[in-house]
Amino acid sequence: MDHVPSPAGVTELQEYEVLHLVKPEHEFEDQDFEQFPAIKDFVLSRNEGEKEVCLKPIEPDKFVSFEDVASFFQSWLYFGLLRSTAKALILPTSCQELIQENADGIKVVSSQVLPEMIWRFASFELDNPEDKALFNARRAGLLTLQANLATAQAIVSAAQTRGNKVFTNMHLESAQWEIANKLLMSVYCLLELLHRVLRINHVPAMVPFRTNAWLEMKLAKTGWCQNAIALKNHMLRSPASMIYLSKLAPPYLDGHEGCTQQKCQRSNIRASSYVRQHSEKCDQTTCVDVIFEDEPENTERARHISGVVERGHIPVVIADLRNADRFQVMSSSEVPCYVAISHVWSDGLGNASRNSIYSCQLGRIQHYVNNLFTNDDGPIPFWLDTICVPKERESRRQAILDMKDVYAGATKVLVLDKLLFTTPIETSVHEKLMRITASVWTTRLWTLHESILGKEMPYQFSDKAFTFNELWAQAQDTVAAPSASPTERTVKMLLDPILAHGLYAVRRLSYFQDIFKLPEDEKLAHIHPALSQRATSWIQDEAICLTTLIGQDISTRKAILESEDERRMLVLFQNMKVVPAGILFTQKSRYEEDGCRWIPKSLLWDPTGTAGPFFMKYGSAKVSPDGLIVRLPTIRFRHGFKEDSRQQDLLTFEHNNIIWNVALRTILVPTLYRFLLMHRLTSP
Repeated sequence: MDHVPSPAGVTELQEYEVLHLVKPEHEFEDQDFEQFPAIKDFVLSRNEGEKEVCLKPIEPDKFVSFEDVASFFQSWLYFGLLRSTAKALILPTSCQELIQENADGIKVVSSQVLPEMIWRFASFELDNPEDKALFNARRAGLLTLQANLATAQAIVSAAQTRGNKVFTNMHLESAQWEIANKLLMSVYCLLELLHRVLRINHVPAMVPFRTNAWLEMKLAKTGWCQNAIALKNHMLRSPASMIYLSKLAPPYLDGHEGCTQQKCQRSNIRASSYVRQHSEKCDQTTCVDVIFEDEPENTERARHISGVVERGHIPVVIADLRNADRFQVMSSSEVPCYVAISHVWSDGLGNASRNSIYSCQLGRIQHYVNNLFTNDDGPIPFWLDTICVPKERESRRQAILDMKDVYAGATKVLVLDKLLFTTPIETSVHEKLMRITASVWTTRLWTLHESILGKEMPYQFSDKAFTFNELWAQAQDTVAAPSASPTERTVKMLLDPILAHGLYAVRRLSYFQDIFKLPEDEKLAHIHPALSQRATSWIQDEAICLTTLIGQDISTRKAILESEDERRMLVLFQNMKVVPAGILFTQKSRYEEDGCRWIPKSLLWDPTGTAGPFFMKYGSAKVSPDGLIVRLPTIRFRHGFKEDSRQQDLLTFEHNNIIWNVALRTILVPTLYRFLLMHRLTSP
């Protein structure tokens, strides 16, 4: 797995080494990929009562050691998959260079040359060969790869779920367990790269990925909490990206006691215990608390934060870099441009009690904002919620109603996250992108709201902010020489999982900016995938964010603000005319009131629930006082049901003298691959 790059300063990589395990008797040569198990006297079968396949010898009583099983798996699913792909694409490839010796003279599998092999597999179409027969044969070879990839993925996915019984039913010792899990991860990394070969050549493929216990252990050892591991795995679905994260220290190692997959205690802010932070370079001896509100003597009421808000304007501030406790407050209507700050409160930039901020932080933000423009532009005003959203109830209410205008009207929205602004600008683009992807900022509800509304969004690193276009250019320069064709540079970039996932994570935010052009129900469906990866410390804020993003009028926003916290989502949906019909299939906690049982209490991150694969699959549903009016496909059974047929989640009926069992969950929650599963129980 050494084709996966490492963050700066990480040099101890021995624990990521994958041993070369293949014995001579299990060597994969030119055999058929699908038939290879039988050739080597193995069979894939299920134990009674189990869904996952496991590996067994053809002869039932034959003993097979762990070493033999691991040898066979690596030969078949790693080297065999590579050799079969090379053969199918008629691109001779030697796997010998993948086998090397480490510092201790032990044979290991080195994947450093793997990206170059994958480039050859993916780029044959770019060569535009004159030999059309060869070209067509290689296109057909992609279908062979597609079938082999599906087989390998099914086997590895099943093996991942078997806990301590990886591969077979044998229980493994701890050393064997680690060897087996690293082997599985190496195969998953190969599947990910080959999956990209198919996608680049427009062949459908899907490689679902779940971290295994070994990688989760590595992530936890590095300092990532249970919530971060579950959430990033859900967001990325990339073995290479998760391996990279296991080498990258999170911004905070403390405060994660009691974290669960559902919630990170460190990111979950409590007003009563909130602790503000000084900047990293502040010695705190000369730093003062700069107060913007509740101190009328600081400025005239007409220029006060609350005064600007009450006059229907957006307050912005300018700090004096020579004396950071001196500042100006003005209306955005009085300045040609301003920058809105998008940050997470867990980094310590907030203030739960009043509108004030440490002078070290105020000066640092002003420095960042000024650097986004040329020196001739002078000091640039900015908006920060900590100081520009008043604490007084009525003014605060008005400021929240104006939040959409704050970010939509800003010239730029500057992203601040500790995992980024503590990173030197000379850091590789791989690390920059993965730090953005891994940041707490990408998991919070309000930052989604801010990123969708913003026109331009630079990400602040130590001394420079980078936009998506700048990161894209750096990525292209990393994978190919400037003299390479634009197509080659783009394809090589997409073949790099770290770059591809990182760029997608940054770029996908702009996709949601089209939300305001969509009908009401499609807006919710469009934004839902992002909502399912976000969380908030104040669950009552979810309805406020949503009402802005789906374009409901000011009266609905006011009604939500005036509602009790736990009823805000109910008010939001009751004020909609249509919703995606697929909302019925979300496995979420719902309201219990008559006519409202279809309304989820939240659409945010929940590892125990699911939104279903197609939020808009069934079109629209009409909201009425009596409930949801929707037209959906149905199943009509023409034969009578058996007495007491409703047992747990099963429905039993008789047809053609055969008793059938229908799993109700597959009717209520259709999946991508199947709508209805029927299992024959008994036959007379």
